[in-house]
Amino acid sequence: MVTAPALAAYLRQMAHPTPTLAALYARVPEWGHVALDFAPRFRELLNASATGPASAEPVAKQS
Repeated sequence: MVTAPALAAYLRQMAHPTPTLAALYARVPEWGHVALDFAPRFRELLNASATGPASAEPVAKQS
């Protein structure tokens, strides 16, 4: 399955921002929404890829 490594690479970059982006997100919190939790989002997208989007349970939004 090619989907898992592609999703992992994409989401890891978003979940682990560079030090410059992390500092920016600290100064402007509303921009930090793109720095997501890797594991729950990866699980959700991988499940949707394998079974179809209708069966995937959404990840709870963080505040």
